Amino acid sequence: MMRLCSLEVTRLEAELSKAVEAILFVAEAPLSADELTKILGVKPAEVEFALEELGERLSQGSGLQLVRIAGGYQLCTRPEMAEAVSLYLKPQ
Repeated sequence: MMRLCSLEVTRLEAELSKAVEAILFVAEAPLSADELTKILGVKPAEVEFALEELGERLSQGSGLQLVRIAGGYQLCTRPEMAEAVSLYLKPQ
């Protein structure tokens, strides 16, 4: 049986976090951890870790945040970005 070194595991975890981010970005509604597990074909603990990592990464200087809503997860803009977003959304 092949064993993965810690560097490979860290890289795989980072890739999973990026995949979760991409899926949540295009999702039309919040997705549960169970749904993400089925979509990605990984263990529930791996999705939970990826969600934690994504939340931490976004909390370090991003205009987006990971929120838990309606039994699932969704990417949303940070409240402090409301003015910038409203400038874009304001009718011309």
